[in-house]
Amino acid sequence: MNPIPDPNTISSVSGGIVMLGNEVKPTFILDGQPVTLPSRSDLLAYTSAVERSHRRWADQPEEPQPPLYDLALPLDQGPNAYIDTRGLLLPMRVSEFSRQAAEVEAEPKDLVGVILAASRTILVGEPGSGKTTALERLAWLLAASTVQTALRQPEAAPVIPLYIALKQYCGEADLIPLVEGALNSAAVFAVNTTSARLLLHAQDVRFVLLLDGLNEFGRYTKEGRTAIQRMLANYPQLAVHATCRTADFNPDLETNPETAWLPTAQHWQVQQLVDSIRYWDDEEGESDVRLYLRRHLGNGKGKRLWDRLHGDERLRTLALNPLLLFMLKEVGGAQDGDLPADRGALVRSFVHSTRTLGAIDDKHERRKTLLVLESLGWRLQQERTLQCSVAVFDAVAGEISGVEVEQVCRLLVQHRLLLEDREQYRLLHQLVQEYAAAAHLVRQPDAEQKLAELAVDEWWRETVILALWLEPALQRTNFLQNLMRTPAVDLRVRVAAATLLGRRGLLAWLQQEDAGYIEPPMVKIPGGRAQLGGDDPDAYQNELPSCWVALEEFDLAVFPVTNAEYGCFMAAGGYDDPSLWTADGQAWLKGELALDTATEEQYRNVHRVLRTDIEQAIAKLREGQSFSDEDAAQWRVFAGWDEDEFVKVLAQDIVGEQQRQPAWWDDSRFNQPTQPVVSVTWYEAMAYAAWLSRVSGRCYRLPSEAQWEWAARRSRRRYPWGPAWDEAACNWSGSRLNAPAPVGVFRQGATPDGLEELAGNVYEWTLSLYQPYPYLADDGRENLSASGLRVLRGGSWYTSAQQVRCAYRDWLNPGFRNSFTGFRLARILS
Repeated sequence: MNPIPDPNTISSVSGGIVMLGNEVKPTFILDGQPVTLPSRSDLLAYTSAVERSHRRWADQPEEPQPPLYDLALPLDQGPNAYIDTRGLLLPMRVSEFSRQAAEVEAEPKDLVGVILAASRTILVGEPGSGKTTALERLAWLLAASTVQTALRQPEAAPVIPLYIALKQYCGEADLIPLVEGALNSAAVFAVNTTSARLLLHAQDVRFVLLLDGLNEFGRYTKEGRTAIQRMLANYPQLAVHATCRTADFNPDLETNPETAWLPTAQHWQVQQLVDSIRYWDDEEGESDVRLYLRRHLGNGKGKRLWDRLHGDERLRTLALNPLLLFMLKEVGGAQDGDLPADRGALVRSFVHSTRTLGAIDDKHERRKTLLVLESLGWRLQQERTLQCSVAVFDAVAGEISGVEVEQVCRLLVQHRLLLEDREQYRLLHQLVQEYAAAAHLVRQPDAEQKLAELAVDEWWRETVILALWLEPALQRTNFLQNLMRTPAVDLRVRVAAATLLGRRGLLAWLQQEDAGYIEPPMVKIPGGRAQLGGDDPDAYQNELPSCWVALEEFDLAVFPVTNAEYGCFMAAGGYDDPSLWTADGQAWLKGELALDTATEEQYRNVHRVLRTDIEQAIAKLREGQSFSDEDAAQWRVFAGWDEDEFVKVLAQDIVGEQQRQPAWWDDSRFNQPTQPVVSVTWYEAMAYAAWLSRVSGRCYRLPSEAQWEWAARRSRRRYPWGPAWDEAACNWSGSRLNAPAPVGVFRQGATPDGLEELAGNVYEWTLSLYQPYPYLADDGRENLSASGLRVLRGGSWYTSAQQVRCAYRDWLNPGFRNSFTGFRLARILS
């Protein structure tokens, strides 16, 4: 027996003390009591069990044949599922986490490579992107590799994956109880809390913790962070890889060692699938979707489904999510009927498809099975868990009249909606559970009241959103508007309600008039003596000195111009009417615009800064916004360019021939009817104002910089809503929406006059040329025909809190487009 120093504190044991026997179970003395650990052979038997248990994602072919897993013997050909971390069928690509939508996508990296090359990682992704599958696949891969390595090199230290679902966490001081459960799950050996603690110190074994669902700590959030940090402190040799839903991941907290889940961890986000081909047989583009459909449906059926997906932008967007593509394949692969166009309808169609419950011939049996599924989903959501015991399942099923519990259980398992896992049940995916709960909810007579109550709780977020999509009776204008306008409601529920209003054409003021235009709601701003800039601890030099400007009364739009409004301008031929455009705007459209002196000098100055000290420049660029290592690499390349070449390449976005629509118009992240229009130049905003003035008979234009700040800051407010920062009052980088929000969901950020979203969401073009203070209205800065940089105000969905202050000034070349700039209109009173 081996004595252990300091027997009262297992976590203090040095890793050099604990060694495991190959065949014999080693025993240690702790506090006078023997503690027996598993041998290396026991741990290898455990890894074999792990390798077998994580085959559950095998997606069986339509014709009976051996599971594809069994056909994939080489290690680089993992089991087929709707996502394949080895990069064969549906590669999971990741990039460094960024809350800013990049103009140029970051270079993707292979999931397995980036995780196995690091000791600590957090994988961030949307529901259905494959986070859980990725960890299970990693568990399989590590276990299978360890088993095969042991055959070739018996002396090699085994790598033991410990897959841990954090939904099982119950407020313990550390994660040892979950480790204990994972080690005992295979029933190969038994450990207790003491032996589990001691085992993690073994020198001749490497353990890898795979923590699934940081967002599932729920009410134990603070305790959960502390538990993970304590594990890292006590067992610094552990490799730890975790997953988290995007909506629950706060990168600002992760930069602080005291609030981070995994201090020093690398943060990776799951990229959408690639589908860049123009047609099915296109040899130039790349398409994960085509590869997947061809593999599972064959060339004929695969092409038919791909064509249908590309006929609807919403369906094409759904297909870029691995789980939803799997469901689209299941739902649409064998039939030519209508495909569901939203996530709720898609999951419902999947549950009812002929590959799942639709395969049950007896309609009464099918109905009862569906009721059990929905009731189980509701019960699991109520208990805030993703699994239940056999007894709980039996109790839920037994509450439904006429249900034969064993028969229903068999049907759900047979049709892949219910998974058995060591005397525990869980549904196929958390999204299926949330759908089932939503389907149960909408059947209740008080569904509207319950939904409004649940909408304030982030645990219920996806269930509530699915319920809104599922039930037309819930899509009443007043109900949706109340949801989107209630600050206590979860932000993403508010966004979903506003999106539904836009898609259903229910938002009254966005209804297109018979004349073919939409006038925005306006607020009257009284004239007065406006203060611009001034003392502020966060003020930039361009906000000084403070100055005063006399302004006449004017109207300002409550919201930025939306896609629905801008679409009217496009439909009316606004891009083809030169009379609406300034002279420079016409030249910009034709690609004949000369680069103005101010912008050219700005580009040259940027290049000089890069050449002087590229690393210092990169450090500066990282301040206040997301800036990945890929971004840094690109800027290092820029630093090596010739100055004239740098200016020429950057200028192409401005002086090249332009599209007749906003740059991101076809991107579903930015083109919802109620979202502010983005990627419009100053010239486009000016042309839109001229067009609306003509068709409405009222004088619309962009506000001047002074008008904008006066409207946002009257009574000397620091923010549009008041003197103090409120992170919930606007859409900024900390909101983690990673896109512009539909207008109207940040009511709490309104000015006392009722102007909304002056802070965050989108930067807004103003009339004014960018010039230093003091502001003089007659010094040429309001000259509409002058060349030069134009002022932007308000911050956006990716900027920091510092940049959404009322006095903050930014600028951009009037011919430049990006995904965070839009505009709102002023109206001059006659």
